[in-house]
Amino acid sequence: MKLWKKIKNLDNKFSWSFWSFIIGILGLGSAIYTTFIYKENPSIKFEILTNTSVLDLKENLSKLDIIYSGEKIRNFDQELRITTIKIINTGNVHILKESFDENDIWGFEISNSKIIEKPQIINSSSDYITKNLTIRTDTLNKVFLSSIMFDRKDFFVIKILSITEIESTSSIQTFGKVAGIKTFDIVDTSQDSVKDVGFFKKLLHGNFLIHFSRFWFYLFVIAISATIIFTPIIRISTFIDTKKKRKTIDKFRKNAKVEFDESSEIIFDIYLDRGESTLARIQELLADTPRIKRLLRIYNLKQKEYQEFHEQSIDIMAHSPNERPYIFEQSEHLVKELLDRHIITVNRNQIIINESSQKTLDEFIYTLRLL
Repeated sequence: MKLWKKIKNLDNKFSWSFWSFIIGILGLGSAIYTTFIYKENPSIKFEILTNTSVLDLKENLSKLDIIYSGEKIRNFDQELRITTIKIINTGNVHILKESFDENDIWGFEISNSKIIEKPQIINSSSDYITKNLTIRTDTLNKVFLSSIMFDRKDFFVIKILSITEIESTSSIQTFGKVAGIKTFDIVDTSQDSVKDVGFFKKLLHGNFLIHFSRFWFYLFVIAISATIIFTPIIRISTFIDTKKKRKTIDKFRKNAKVEFDESSEIIFDIYLDRGESTLARIQELLADTPRIKRLLRIYNLKQKEYQEFHEQSIDIMAHSPNERPYIFEQSEHLVKELLDRHIITVNRNQIIINESSQKTLDEFIYTLRLL
């Protein structure tokens, strides 16, 4: 129950400092990322989407043949395959047309295959790519791609029809030069190559930059999720708790034998705001007037030092907590509050306690402990 009460009081007492801390951490992370880590990195990925046979010719089908250049490809233990390759700008910058080296044209080739038809664009992220990208092949089965403006996250999909040896494994190799890119990424996601990747391989997938970005992204999501989930719960719980406290106060008013005045209302306000534990601390303080004197004297000394720090324009945060004697303890604040609310007064160095407040406090705490 004590832990739950602390959680409920976070929203009222520490919300700004807590969320300021979270926002500060996120801001620091963002500053470190943009200043020291973030770089404009161009990147192009070749992703093999499919690599499948048009027909399964491993079975001897007498009435079905595929003929190429007047020959049945089955007689040469070959098959017809369709390969689709998705080419994506996966970097964080747009790649300009001038970034492609005309003397080292970019493209790819498929190993163990013979391209029998000009590759076609079957999908793209923009009409610009479809209209302006030209594709050509040579006798060595290389596919050359023209220079285009390749914006970030843009992509296009190419379909290639080829003849390969039955049961042979084909792959693609890239070539060419694009400014800022040392090598092109190649990923095979075709059904023939899907493998079960272990959990830890998935968990550790990616470089340091990806993991660093994930950390701050997940931290931000957790902070937002915690706000969305816990803030309504805390507010509802606080509302219910306050309602119960008001019922307790109303019941006490009806049954108590003490007279109520403005000082009594102060006791009830403290109870509504900070609960029974604070009232118990006040009762303990009021029973020890020498301690009240000592706390007031310490508070006044610290208040004086605090003013001197500001008058001298000293950078407070440049000092460690041990070098800041004006930092106030909770008990010192509580005594000052009792003085400001006239529950206690000081007359000729004597502590005078408001009798009405004292009676209300004692009776009310006694009632709370009976409930």
